Amino acid sequence: MTQQLLLVGRGIYSFPRASQLTGIPTQNLRRWAMGRPSSANSASASPLVHMDLPQIGEEAALSFLNLVELKLLGEFRRLDLPLQYLRRVVEVLRDSYDFEHPLACKRLATDGQAIFAEVDESGEFACIEIAGRRPNHVVMEDVVRPFFQDIEFYHDSDLARRWFPLGPSGGIVLDPAQAFGEPILTEHGLPTDMLASLVAAGDSPTMVADWYEVPVEAVEKAVAFETSVARRVAA
Repeated sequence: MTQQLLLVGRGIYSFPRASQLTGIPTQNLRRWAMGRPSSANSASASPLVHMDLPQIGEEAALSFLNLVELKLLGEFRRLDLPLQYLRRVVEVLRDSYDFEHPLACKRLATDGQAIFAEVDESGEFACIEIAGRRPNHVVMEDVVRPFFQDIEFYHDSDLARRWFPLGPSGGIVLDPAQAFGEPILTEHGLPTDMLASLVAAGDSPTMVADWYEVPVEAVEKAVAFETSVARRVAA
């Protein structure tokens, strides 16, 4: 019971499921989230995110904030930003600004030697401060701004509250306060994987829609979303 209470409102994702949702290979997620135990004495082997959840059985799991942080790391890595540079950024934000989840926070900061930007209350970048061997400010803005447009933040803590993977008007949201953070239909609150699994088992979208009293289009949206994420290789 105690462990269940710890999970409430935090979301819970296996690494393979997180791989589907973020499009990042599972082995990368594990390395960034858990480090490399065989090289424990190396600074480059330490985790890049603070794991929120207790180990469940023999398997580690990710929280919603972990998922958001890893997604943003993946966007940076796709643009070939060095992992060592990103590691330094995370360290600065944690140590100097006491951000436990720095890459899931609306306000990004800088020590004058690494990133970042601050975001004002309207969601616009108020400033960008850069250092490093190349002009990363354009890259950072191009990654953070569009990704953060799909994130709803708490006003008091500036931490990520919900993620709309298809955009705010896409009809699907990941909300750690509902369905343990699994994607749900924004308007109806039904898990997309549940609806898609019923259709995959042979029930028609019309039948499923009738059972749950939702539009057929909502069921079809859930099926399309789950089909899309299932195509992503969870290596």
